[in-house]
Amino acid sequence: LFYGIIRRKSWAVKIFERKVLLISILGFILSMAPVIIYDFKNGFPQTLVFGGWIFYKIFKSIAGFSSSLFNPSPITSFLVSKYESLTFPLDKNVAILILCISFIYFLYKIYSRNKEKISYIVLLLVFLFPLFSIYLNKTASDAYIPVLFPSVIAISSVFFASLIKHLNILGKITLFVIIFLNLNFLLRGDFFVKELAFKDRENAADRIITLTKDKGYNLIGEGEGSQFESFTMNYEYLLWRKGHSPSKNNEKFKIYISETSKGIIIKSK
Repeated sequence: LFYGIIRRKSWAVKIFERKVLLISILGFILSMAPVIIYDFKNGFPQTLVFGGWIFYKIFKSIAGFSSSLFNPSPITSFLVSKYESLTFPLDKNVAILILCISFIYFLYKIYSRNKEKISYIVLLLVFLFPLFSIYLNKTASDAYIPVLFPSVIAISSVFFASLIKHLNILGKITLFVIIFLNLNFLLRGDFFVKELAFKDRENAADRIITLTKDKGYNLIGEGEGSQFESFTMNYEYLLWRKGHSPSKNNEKFKIYISETSKGIIIKSK
């Protein structure tokens, strides 16, 4: 947008037309009306306070930038695992190969002289800004990942479109094989974990109490999502409510819990 305004591109300067500005302001007010009405009654936590939080978060992130810059491996591992799930969950090495080839080819397209160059630069910025903010804030969370998906898919599609264009049948077969293997993985694996009801987790907590009895124990998550501390929090709360919380100390007795398409699996060691 700034580039378009500076270069006086018609698609950018058009936003300053009275009609466009008026429609934009009205659209914002209408869509934000529930938030604004709520804030007038509750001290503006979602507008003014949230705006202040944004500035606080920016300065806090800048202060912690060096630690993110010199220790990027945890975020990198997290992002690679998510890219693997998005493109080729069967094999991490194949997913990384697709990632590298796609981005190398995309950078080549930016540096080559073609009419889509500006579009590619904009797409690269749309990818880099969220990526940089994730590293800056050290936010290894699924909640922030979807913002990267559109740009990553678009960048990968540039490579696959070119592959099909230049290799024709071979390119189509390559794409078909990837799609077929991914669909096979989805249908056969534990990718679709059924939504667990409160009763399921409450029953799991009762089973843990039966297994541990009066012993001190540690509760450890396994499988998809277990890398996050919040994975076991539902169970910890239920166990606390039932008077048999897991220990914070290192205990000999361990309870391992995982959530799969078959339900909640509990193992003791």
